[in-house]
Amino acid sequence: MTHEAPGKHHREGITLVQLFDMFPTDEAAEQWFINQRWPEGVECPHCGSTSIKRNGGHPSMPFHCKDCRQFFSTKTGSVTDDPGISTKYTFTEISQ
Repeated sequence: MTHEAPGKHHREGITLVQLFDMFPTDEAAEQWFINQRWPEGVECPHCGSTSIKRNGGHPSMPFHCKDCRQFFSTKTGSVTDDPGISTKYTFTEISQ
């Protein structure tokens, strides 16, 4: 039986070592995630407002929407929305 699809040795990607080199700290991973999610600036995932206060006082939710008054993080409303896992380690979940 022949296989048309490439096997694991033909897949492209990065290793976990390369991933951790790209994001040595949670802050670096967080900033990359912010830039990817909101290239035009942070928007509230609850109401879509761009009137956002950063470091709004909640330890695990660094953003505060001035319009709907909700706190949120970079992962709120995304497929990676799990407050128990740091942003740096979220990428390891995605890469597997």
